[in-house]
Amino acid sequence: MGKNVLLCNGGGPTAVINLTNMGIVEGCLDFGLGERRIYTALGGTGALIGQHATGDGQRHIGRLDNYLADHTLRQHVKNTPSTWIGSGRYKLGSKVPADISGGDKEKATDYDISRIIAVCDELDIGHVFFVGGDDTLTTLNALASYAERNPRSEWPTFLSVPKTIDCDLPYAVDDPGHDPYHPGIIRRNGQIMVCDTCPGFGTAANFIAAEVAHLGVEARALSRHYVIEIMGRDAGFLTAAALAAAGCGYGPHMIALPEHGRFDIPSFCRLIAERDEREGWGVYCVSEGIRNADGVPLASTGIDSFGNQKLGGAGERLKDEANSYCSCEGLEADLRYIKPGEFQRTCSYHRSQADAEIAYKVGQKAAFWAIVRGETGKLVTIVRTTEGVPSWHYGLVDTHLVAGKDKKREMSAEWCSSYDYQGLTVPYVADSFLTWLTPLIDPIVPIAGPYSGEVIRL
Repeated sequence: MGKNVLLCNGGGPTAVINLTNMGIVEGCLDFGLGERRIYTALGGTGALIGQHATGDGQRHIGRLDNYLADHTLRQHVKNTPSTWIGSGRYKLGSKVPADISGGDKEKATDYDISRIIAVCDELDIGHVFFVGGDDTLTTLNALASYAERNPRSEWPTFLSVPKTIDCDLPYAVDDPGHDPYHPGIIRRNGQIMVCDTCPGFGTAANFIAAEVAHLGVEARALSRHYVIEIMGRDAGFLTAAALAAAGCGYGPHMIALPEHGRFDIPSFCRLIAERDEREGWGVYCVSEGIRNADGVPLASTGIDSFGNQKLGGAGERLKDEANSYCSCEGLEADLRYIKPGEFQRTCSYHRSQADAEIAYKVGQKAAFWAIVRGETGKLVTIVRTTEGVPSWHYGLVDTHLVAGKDKKREMSAEWCSSYDYQGLTVPYVADSFLTWLTPLIDPIVPIAGPYSGEVIRL
């Protein structure tokens, strides 16, 4: 096994991913790195492959151990939003020319993997860490599987470290019963526990809760209807976090998730009209991935290389539909479409205490499992305690048990609720969701509730 370290980020960055990166770097230093070097891909998986995978055809690799020798600089990196080392969404094999792959997808994937392995061999890499969500986990799993299929005297360790604001990595998977005494596997009720939460989610949820509360005050003050579109392709956890704003007294008045199933556009239009006539304002939170009766997203611009829908615009479509309906009804409702966009991922000024702690420790634990225990082909897990004050343990699970879209987590059905408003069924989120969410976010700074005193009309 080589002696050096290789670190790579993948997918959309978060406000705390640099804490995970520095947890890995400082973990390597803490666990006897010695004279080892720490290298990083400057731009994700494609930066390790070069050739067809990067615009200039070159590999882009940085060295961190000397550069980050200064503790103050490492602290600055921890405070930096997004990813300081760069990221990407390159899918293995997706751009390999036909004259190399012969049109064979497996051959194309293996070719890209061999390019990454060549980097590991040239730089004497002993430990590889990929930090990311489901697609990055799939990439790391492919690397580990390649090593299993191609025996040789020594391979680096391959570990996946979780990151995603969608919080859609598996919560738990069925226990196949292998290695029942493994010290890193955390089991409960016949299952291996995986990710109670994902680094990046807590801070994004903190941002959503606070901003929805603040926008609610403005919606009431200016007699407007705000349709807020929140990230979440298949899982509605982040949109559901808007529920934490409800205690302030300014909505939200609808929380629509992909897990609710068919979204009824005519009912939504009537909700806007009814609220406009009775209250004159409202706040409506929708996941970008909400779907119509056919299971098709309300707004999509195509498919990415990983087979994911490119989403955006569901809230704008709903705003336009409601505007048309209200005009036909003779109402002059003031509707606005709001899309926080990348602010949801990079809002480090809303960094929650729990999220920051989890993000750093999961990186540090990854370094421990790799360097001290020599673990490979694993995802580092984040498991909540079941009793007392919520805290988190960090374990392991085989990547082949958790990689793939069929393993992705969705909101529990018991959290997807609704309420009746003037005969309309309005999608919402059950209060029980707050029991799980509250330890992951910080309290909203107290604001005054809506004025309910005497109104003098002259």
